[in-house]
Order: sequence, then C-alpha cells, then structure tokens
Amino acid sequence: MAKPSKSRKTHPKQTSPVEPDGRSPPWQRLDKWLWCARLLRTRSACTRFVLENALRLNRAPVSGPDQRVRVGDVLTLMKGGRVVVWRVRALAERRGPAAAAALLYECCEADSPPFPMVADQGDMDRGDMEREERLLHCEKDRRISPASRSGEIDQGRRR
Repeated sequence: MAKPSKSRKTHPKQTSPVEPDGRSPPWQRLDKWLWCARLLRTRSACTRFVLENALRLNRAPVSGPDQRVRVGDVLTLMKGGRVVVWRVRALAERRGPAAAAALLYECCEADSPPFPMVADQGDMDRGDMEREERLLHCEKDRRISPASRSGEIDQGRRR
C-alpha cells in the first residue's frame, strides 16, 4: 500500500512592491546577478563576497546573498580598494560573455570607470602593491621546490 505523500510546509511569501497591473516586478538573487555581471569567476565566490564585504543595495546594507535585485536598483560595493557604484540596467537570464555582462549595469559616478577585472598599478597605494608582491612571491614559492629556492638545483641539474 502506498504511503500518502506528506505536504511540504511552505513559507509565506514576503511582501514586495506591486506594479499597477497587480504583478510584482521581476527580481534576481544578488549573488547570481553579481556572477552574471562577471564580478567574480564563480557563484560561490560571489556568495562569499556578499557575506564578507559591506555591500549596499539602494543605500541599505545587504542582508545576504539571497537579497533581491531589481532593474533600477543602485548597488554600492568596495572592490580593488575603490568604491564602485552600479545601477542595475537589466537582469540576466544566464551568464554570458563579458560584452553581455557589461550591459547589465552602468557606472553611476562619472569619475569611476567600469570595474576592471585586474587592478591597475596606478590605482594602488604602496600597501596594496606590497600585499600583491607578497602574494605573488608566496605563489611562486609554492610552485618552486625548496631545493631550487636555495640554489641547489639550476635548470634541472644538481650543482
């Protein structure tokens, strides 16, 4: 005899602004939108970024990666040592190429260029440059064996 299926508890839907025709405006999760806008390479990295950084959506602190983003919202974030202000121009159906991602937002400040994926050396202060150099050296040290760092091995031959 088949067991009766258990009905799942459903949480009441949160109230949202309603358009004149009675429908709520379309929205997308913040972490997914940031991923589609190519802020970071992976969606999990975008989720961590939202949790670890002080982001603001329409001047209010973001509660979490599940925050709803709508067209026209203003997103303020700190990336690469700069404050970046973006206005959401569109929601993404999927993560596309960089050209399509650039159409999802517009920079609101005239003196702030669109977010570069790699920080320019000119925009970095001395502390940032030193941190970058330390990270670069640590990464190189992980790839090079201890013997080659001490000079015992030179181009694959022992001295």
